[in-house]
Amino acid sequence: MKFLCDSTNFQNTIQNAYDFCSQKSLSSTSFILLDLNGNNLNVRATDGKIGFDSNIEVEGKKDGSIALPCDKFLNIIKTFSDEKIIVEQKDIEFVTIKSDSRLASFKIKYNNAQTFEKKEEIGVKEHIEIDSKEFVKMINQAIISVSDNASDDTKSIYTGVYLEKKDNNIYMVSTDGKSMSYVEGKIEEKSKLEDKSVIIPNKFLKEVVKIFKNEEILDIYIKDNVIFVRNDDTIIYSVLFKGSFPNYQKVLNTPRMHSIVYKVEDMNRALKSVILMADNVNKKIIITIKNGVTVISASDNELGSASDEIATDYDGDEVKFAVNYKYIVNQVRAFTCDYFKMEFNDMTTSIKLIPTNEERYCHIIMPMNLD
Repeated sequence: MKFLCDSTNFQNTIQNAYDFCSQKSLSSTSFILLDLNGNNLNVRATDGKIGFDSNIEVEGKKDGSIALPCDKFLNIIKTFSDEKIIVEQKDIEFVTIKSDSRLASFKIKYNNAQTFEKKEEIGVKEHIEIDSKEFVKMINQAIISVSDNASDDTKSIYTGVYLEKKDNNIYMVSTDGKSMSYVEGKIEEKSKLEDKSVIIPNKFLKEVVKIFKNEEILDIYIKDNVIFVRNDDTIIYSVLFKGSFPNYQKVLNTPRMHSIVYKVEDMNRALKSVILMADNVNKKIIITIKNGVTVISASDNELGSASDEIATDYDGDEVKFAVNYKYIVNQVRAFTCDYFKMEFNDMTTSIKLIPTNEERYCHIIMPMNLD
């Protein structure tokens, strides 16, 4: 195998592939596959649960297929800066990588392509079509309430996002049991996929955001327990989580008597100040809403306390509730609008945060014990 290519574009592709490789040194899934056919180079990587399959145009000299240790190969490619490089299979053991314009040169051992895992094929025609910017925007809102670490396999659904396709809409929901994020979006009318629901690993959705940055139409396929996302050049896929997602509609549609509009900037400022004195263990802050003002406060028995106020259009009975600041900080920071609504009842029921300019998504927080 031998080909020439632009180092910058090639590095971007290998960097994307690296994130799909196992980090266990020299395991079969820590390798990437390079498969050259004419001027088309197919790059593949998988850790057994998620996978990457992309085609890039190169100047092909001799067809062939090899598997290379991705970590080491990526570090080699990073040494080249915006220049032509030559990748050549010299013998039965080594591949050379060198510059087309200077003396820099590397040799790296490769594996036979037959040692690489079998290619995962889509194998179905029915799919969803969705604008990439729309999908990325949905993901960025939906993943906010994903659990950082599920303690056992039965809770793995909390480290994923529930996706439901119904008619020409898709809905994405995440929860860690104490907070919830919900977003709905439109798909292309010509999409042909039966209504269904799946739970997608958070790790995979972060790769979707990272890889599909351009404005384009993405195709989403679901085959058995695998999801595929594809554009013209690249396919990425993931094994789906098994299990039943909690009944999010019950929490989402809970009636809430009170609604207050806040400026995102004001809430961010107050939270940033107050959490400096919050207890680092329970992360509790107190939100008190009374005539004309919202008071946000926090205290640490060993360090002290802090409070801040936001002028508020409210003239009802005083309401006080405690929340984990991690949830409200992350949710308010995610808003891309100037104002949001906070809907609530009392200290015991969930609190709903909704952007005022786009009510197709929202975030929900369960209150903590005030004591």
